Amino acid sequence: MRSAAQTLFLIPACVALLAVFAILRPDAFFSSQTFINESDTTQTLELKVSSGLNSVLPRAADVLSGGRLLGKQVGLFALKTEQGISTGQFVWMKGPACCRPDSSQALMFRPTTGKEWSVSVRTDGSFQDSQGMTWRLKTK
Repeated sequence: MRSAAQTLFLIPACVALLAVFAILRPDAFFSSQTFINESDTTQTLELKVSSGLNSVLPRAADVLSGGRLLGKQVGLFALKTEQGISTGQFVWMKGPACCRPDSSQALMFRPTTGKEWSVSVRTDGSFQDSQGMTWRLKTK
């Protein structure tokens, strides 16, 4: 009987420990994602998830759901082109995780210098930029 009580206590304690670790180090759980320009594979867009939510409860829900529960992931981006490297913040609006079959996704970029821009991500993980170039999510 005592063993069952200890097990019931250990499971939530382990989940809480993982949640705290994931809040403090989201990059340990969510690797970066890289998009590659279809016509010039030397051009890349790397997204690194970081936690931008201030309250512990929304941050825990966001981490435990992989950014889907609250419908977005936030982080830093690095866009490497022949003009150089542009960096800044991104917000990936992923649509609801439950209750509605909505697959719409949008990526919004706030560069350190320059103006904000956004793209619509297709279901196959690709998008088209303002110059008409297609970018595909790199698969491992």
